Amino acid sequence: MALPESYKAHGQNYRFKERIGKFIIYQSGVACEVFKAQNRKKSSTRALPNGKTITYPAGEYISRGDSAFGSTAWAARNLDHALDIVKRKS
Repeated sequence: MALPESYKAHGQNYRFKERIGKFIIYQSGVACEVFKAQNRKKSSTRALPNGKTITYPAGEYISRGDSAFGSTAWAARNLDHALDIVKRKS
């Protein structure tokens, strides 16, 4: 599974900016988001209450949910701040 080149969040379009080891930086204008890539060793499925299922493929992924912020994702005011976050979390 490839990581996305871009995504939309908070009314902004974020585009891939830079990768440093396990950390990925996305940027929208001046603001950035930093993610620590995680690895799903095998695919898994989850049953939804409506009877449908979601399949999560094996491979590298980033968590973008609200619960990820502070543990595997961080917001940054600019690229320098994002690089500082990577340095502190490495």
